Amino acid sequence: MLAFIGLCMLLLVGHWLRTRLRVLQWMYLPACVIAGLVGLALVAGLNALMSSVPPGQAVGWQVWVVEAHTQVSAWTAIWGEL
Repeated sequence: MLAFIGLCMLLLVGHWLRTRLRVLQWMYLPACVIAGLVGLALVAGLNALMSSVPPGQAVGWQVWVVEAHTQVSAWTAIWGEL
């Protein structure tokens, strides 16, 4: 269920960006493509942050990164099944 909510939130962000940024309107990019690019950037950024966390030694903000990575990995697994 949370995976679908995540997809809906990405689509809302994509729609919001398309209505606010003239360049995206000029390029005729649909909101779903923008949402996909935002989602790809978020997952890639989270994976890059995760690579800086030593295994089993997360402290401070790194704990949040590990928990977010676990949650997003579960979501992307569900998205892959779709």
